[in-house]
Amino acid sequence: MADGMWTALSGLRMRQQRMDNIANRLANANTVGFRRQVHLNREHRSSPEHVIVEQAPADMTLRNLPGDHVMVRSDGTQIREEEGAFNHTGRPLDLALLGTKGYFMIEGEQGAELLTRDGRFKISPEGQLQTIDGAAVLGEGGTISLPQDADPKTIAVLPNGELQIGDTVAGKLRLGYAEPQTLQAMGANRFRSADIAPAVDIEVSQGYQEQSTVNAVQAMVDLIESHRGFDANMKLLTSYKELDQEAIQLLK
Repeated sequence: MADGMWTALSGLRMRQQRMDNIANRLANANTVGFRRQVHLNREHRSSPEHVIVEQAPADMTLRNLPGDHVMVRSDGTQIREEEGAFNHTGRPLDLALLGTKGYFMIEGEQGAELLTRDGRFKISPEGQLQTIDGAAVLGEGGTISLPQDADPKTIAVLPNGELQIGDTVAGKLRLGYAEPQTLQAMGANRFRSADIAPAVDIEVSQGYQEQSTVNAVQAMVDLIESHRGFDANMKLLTSYKELDQEAIQLLK
């Protein structure tokens, strides 16, 4: 089998993963607070330490390529720290963050601390500040509790994250930050990180929703480009297969 087939196979796998990433971007083009993630890849050379099994199915594990044989491998995805456009809603508990290096902190399953840019909040019947799907919003002292009969229209959210009802401070939002490479997607536009620090140079804007940072037109262009690259790798793979078949016929 021609060694170049392994390069084509690794390219196919990388292109497929990139198309999956772009499809996810397009699916979230209208998701509030969504940040696009880019697909990363890097050059990979076969060696005893990096066997072909990392790039190919199980039936190729016995194949060792020369150390100078170049392939490509996925290096995961990474969030781009960009600020989306702001949409004014006038709703008191719609909050957006001014600045790229910051997230709202919410409570996930089993008390896990999660980060999100989606600031659409509500007040539960018990007076707890929650996300629209019922997760508790974290303040500097834990979850935030407001008077059960509080009218959202009377709640003022200051740029520093303080929630005021009249002259009374009812709580303060906890704003956190973690480096993009440490963020692990947990679904529902939320992330987990083992290295969460207080956010700095971040302000809260009341009555706004931050829109997705995905440019749908650019994503479609990227998808077309990736699909063409996938087709090119498939044609290359087919060509190598034909060369192998011709070599077999010559040896008969």
